[in-house]
Amino acid sequence: QWNAVYVEHNDGSTAWYGHLKTGTLTSKNIGQTVLEGEYLGIVGSSGCSSNPHLHFEIRTGNSTVIEPYSGSCNNTTGVSWWKDQKPYWEPRLNLLMTHLSNPGFSGFCPSDEDPDFNYEVEPGTSVRFAAYYHDQTMGEATDYRIRDPLGNLFGEWSHNSPTTYSRSWWYWIDVIPENAVEGIWTFEADFIEQSVVHEFLVGSEVSSASDPGESPLRIFPNPVEDELGLLDLPKGEKMIRLFDAQGRTVLQQKRSDIMIDLPVSSLGSGIYFLEIQVVGGEKTIVEKIVKI
Repeated sequence: QWNAVYVEHNDGSTAWYGHLKTGTLTSKNIGQTVLEGEYLGIVGSSGCSSNPHLHFEIRTGNSTVIEPYSGSCNNTTGVSWWKDQKPYWEPRLNLLMTHLSNPGFSGFCPSDEDPDFNYEVEPGTSVRFAAYYHDQTMGEATDYRIRDPLGNLFGEWSHNSPTTYSRSWWYWIDVIPENAVEGIWTFEADFIEQSVVHEFLVGSEVSSASDPGESPLRIFPNPVEDELGLLDLPKGEKMIRLFDAQGRTVLQQKRSDIMIDLPVSSLGSGIYFLEIQVVGGEKTIVEKIVKI
């Protein structure tokens, strides 16, 4: 059992989509049709699989395996089977992150993995500044910078990939000074045509209310990826705003519910601030939100 979806095309060929996450497969029944771009499932690690990935395979009507990419190394077909064939290598910097311990990948599914993502750092702390890549090719350069909340340059360096990797990660260790300026710091990188920024907080956590310690508000999950749940909100009409680290409003709603869900999947990763203000009242709650 490996939770696979098999899509038969009009020419008799079949596409296999395997190792999909348990409970996420399409609700379509065998024999029904699917359209281009339609949901089939979520990538997982079901069956005999060492790590989460999509097993994608193309077979002809007589079950001959076809490599869909056309090129000089492929003798199974003379033409591409892709509608629009992308380059085989697509270099990309997927993520910048701060860690308090050495990052890495360990263990096998279904055991949990702790990526040790850290968005809050105390002055005097040793921090791992990590970069995660897809299709990093030999000789490609990345320029890195760390800036404090005033925009001052704390550190900068460059790194060239020593060889070609389908996936790779690198990290460098530095210590945030005891007398560091507190606030939102940035870890920045320029890679080919990409400019990526990761924000992290140095110093005390920002969390306040007009009546500190008395707010029953519950926020979950935090860090958040797709949807932010707010429970036990103040009664009455209230204005809910989400600000980025530069103070720009990225989400605003006027609600009367005491329990709501805020969609945040479209926001970039980083630190945000949630402000809840009761309309016509003095009560204001401010909480820090981490988007991953």
